[in-house]
Amino acid sequence: MKKRKKTDKPLFKLGISLLVVLLLAYILSSFFYRLDLTSEKRYTLSSYSKKSLRNLNKVVYVKVYLDGELNIPFRKMEQRIKETLDEFKVYAGNNLKYEFINPFAGKDAKVRTRVPCEGQRNFKGKILGVTEGRLELEIAPGKQIGIALMDIEKANLIGELSFRPQGS
Repeated sequence: MKKRKKTDKPLFKLGISLLVVLLLAYILSSFFYRLDLTSEKRYTLSSYSKKSLRNLNKVVYVKVYLDGELNIPFRKMEQRIKETLDEFKVYAGNNLKYEFINPFAGKDAKVRTRVPCEGQRNFKGKILGVTEGRLELEIAPGKQIGIALMDIEKANLIGELSFRPQGS
């Protein structure tokens, strides 16, 4: 019976293959490359854009007012914007900072529910956010209520008016 070499064993070959793949993945992780297969090159940055991003001499802050619990089209748009900003960051480095902000968090609102919640249907308070299909509202200092979005009949932001004297 012929003795098999160590290199002929299937587990050894599998181990070497995995090692090569992991080493290749590690080496390639330091490179950034994006392949755009659209005919109009929709997802490709122009050379001028790349050059402009590389030559930023000050930090640019981008605030995107699109966060919270969003419906599917807005979630897709949020994801596309994040991917684009991430690509910008590849070229701009630390000179590009961005954050996604819930535009309604911290705003005062009036909410009317379809069915009573804690014995009432009308609420007024500060919007804390929307999580897991519920509007979180601070109705008094230290007192919060969660209202299911499907139970809201009507909701309005309470406007803030500020007057500035003429000439200032």
